Amino acid sequence: MPDSSDSRRPPIFRSFALFALIAAGPFLVFVSENLHEGLAAADLIPYWLGVALAAWLFYLLLVGLFWGRTARCAGITAVLLVGVLAYNDVRIFFAERGFDIADQRLGWLALLLVATSFSMRWGDRRAFRQFLWIFALLQLLPPAWQVARYWGALPVQGPALALEEAYPLAGNSIWSGVALRDPNIYWIVADSYSNGAELDRHFGFDNHAFIEALEQRGFYVAREAHSNFSNTRLSVPTMMNMEYPFVSGETYAVPIGNGWAPKPGRTNRGTVATVVGDNRSVGFLRQLGYRYIHFEGRTFNLLRCRGYEDLCIHSDGRGFSELEVSLMQRVPIDLYLEWVLDRPEGSMPKRDHHASGTGIPELGEAIASLPLPEPFFLYAHLSVPHPPFLVDEDCKPGALRASMASYVRQLRCVNRQLLELVDQIRRDDPAAIILLGGDHGPRMTIRPGTPLYLWDSAQVRESLGILNALLLPAECRRGLYPGLTPVNDMRIVFACLGGHDPVLIEPKHFVVRGGPPDGGKIRWVTLD
Repeated sequence: MPDSSDSRRPPIFRSFALFALIAAGPFLVFVSENLHEGLAAADLIPYWLGVALAAWLFYLLLVGLFWGRTARCAGITAVLLVGVLAYNDVRIFFAERGFDIADQRLGWLALLLVATSFSMRWGDRRAFRQFLWIFALLQLLPPAWQVARYWGALPVQGPALALEEAYPLAGNSIWSGVALRDPNIYWIVADSYSNGAELDRHFGFDNHAFIEALEQRGFYVAREAHSNFSNTRLSVPTMMNMEYPFVSGETYAVPIGNGWAPKPGRTNRGTVATVVGDNRSVGFLRQLGYRYIHFEGRTFNLLRCRGYEDLCIHSDGRGFSELEVSLMQRVPIDLYLEWVLDRPEGSMPKRDHHASGTGIPELGEAIASLPLPEPFFLYAHLSVPHPPFLVDEDCKPGALRASMASYVRQLRCVNRQLLELVDQIRRDDPAAIILLGGDHGPRMTIRPGTPLYLWDSAQVRESLGILNALLLPAECRRGLYPGLTPVNDMRIVFACLGGHDPVLIEPKHFVVRGGPPDGGKIRWVTLD
């Protein structure tokens, strides 16, 4: 009776094709779970090929150690690859059944050992290799069906007109039609920077020294300012378009697979594009001869340059991108960090951030050497004092645990560096208009998953309270008042450029949540 094993050596590159096919499944699953993020194939192909190549090199190492058993080495490598890529799914399976993290890991290791032992015994059998190819193909079907099912359901992200057509100057009530001045304009957003009242009430921190320092430098500080929306994705479009992209009773996101896809609202190319330059403010200023400069913030993928800018300011970062961290969380990188590098339990790869930890010194260095002709509009969205907390009160880099005390420690550093940046701009560009503020509150009093209708008035105010400070010429201070909200900030700036009274709209405030349990809902709130 002939031996059912196959002694022939499978071609080397056929093994690479098997590994690439096995690795394609988890990456396709990742795409299906993140359709709402608009991931492009180019974003993932390098990582997919990198995983397949790493598996192939491991396979070649095994072949070198056990020459003559290439079929078995291919089977062992394929099983190990499946096990590594299934780490997160196996952990979730055990977690849903009440196992703690230690038992989840033991369960994964046990399954991996059993599968590896089986491949070592039967890996050179033709039937085993055929099974691996069938498995590699079948695993693609569920995520491929998810992608095909929901791809056409993604919300259309607006008419996508040219900025001059989408936001014409002629006949617009915001703008007088005559430019009396053309100063450089700097809008610096410090993510989650709260106002003085909320800092005092919830964080026990007196921020009067910083506020008074801004006022001494000529800023008007709206001491009772609150953002119009409680998250960046909607607050920044409101600021930049000078109108509300959504109102109460509307939903700003729809369920797509396991995620939530944003709707375009009253935008030209959707809220993401609005954040990075496709907006009314940039459209108006371009028609007035301005160039748009976008400072690419670290940590947040939302803020990366997307081609709408005349100049993208990059800076050297440290760590991994948001996409890379999301991918690494699906494999046992935590075991490597804890068991090999002896890091604390729960350690994860560091997300990309500026070398300084705040990005403020890097922004100052970039401004000092801008190559574009004036006038320009610079938008810089800093990822501080929003978590992760990467610096202490002395601006010394080092991760701090998530807490209100860490927020205050990082804020002290941010204050000092912001004043240094403001002084630099005022010294080198004395005619500049500077807007400095937050996009929403810290939201640290609200437990994750709390439904919107359960947010009490104190939590609502903490989620919306922001810094809002404007440095304007003396003759441009019409329309300023303590409760000024960001939807009207650029309206005041355009009135300043045109030398007329600002046309302000009614300030409104909304709290929102993209995912469960509220499902993309928007709740209108009052601050009485």
